[in-house]
Amino acid sequence: ASDTTVYTSDEVHASAEILVSPRPRYPADLRKQGVSGRVTLTYIINGTGLVDSASVAVSSATNAGFAASARDAVLGMRFSPACRGTAPVRVRVQQAIIFEVTRDGDEHR
Repeated sequence: ASDTTVYTSDEVHASAEILVSPRPRYPADLRKQGVSGRVTLTYIINGTGLVDSASVAVSSATNAGFAASARDAVLGMRFSPACRGTAPVRVRVQQAIIFEVTRDGDEHR
């Protein structure tokens, strides 16, 4: 397989693990309105553990206003790369980012 092959999480021996996960920016207008939401994204983590920016796609969003913040947060993430055997490989993943307004402040997960 060449270094451009993209695997699914079922095809790798070691999954990519999150090392750095920046807190998503809660859109101010949505926070002020008390709007919570969820964004599901798919993206490729390359063999060095970085997110391939061209691969980031929003699969679904309960409010389009959350999409840019979720995408920016994903682009700031760093991972230990997925591996097949001992070789780091590119892997496509799906992730949900949840935005909730709470009494104690914003919550993202």
